[in-house]
Amino acid sequence: PENFLDILFYSDSSNNHTNYNNPLVDSLLEQARVETDETKRFTIYNEVEQTILDDAPWIPLWYSGERYLLIKPDVHDYYQTPLIIPKLRHVYLTDE
Repeated sequence: PENFLDILFYSDSSNNHTNYNNPLVDSLLEQARVETDETKRFTIYNEVEQTILDDAPWIPLWYSGERYLLIKPDVHDYYQTPLIIPKLRHVYLTDE
């Protein structure tokens, strides 16, 4: 299975908002997509992670274990995700 590395750091990803581009990372992510051996895939992802850490394409401006969000009372089933990318699939509105 893929993980967030492909979404955030693959050169052609629509979520690669930093325009990070590393041909080695792209190649390894492409290999990981089709690797069926779990141990080999794990090794590939470890190499990808280390390469990205070495390149430091972005640095968080803050770090906190807690996040807070204000939501209007008529918005329901909105949940925060670990990557702060909103998932709106289950969100709905009422007339409250």
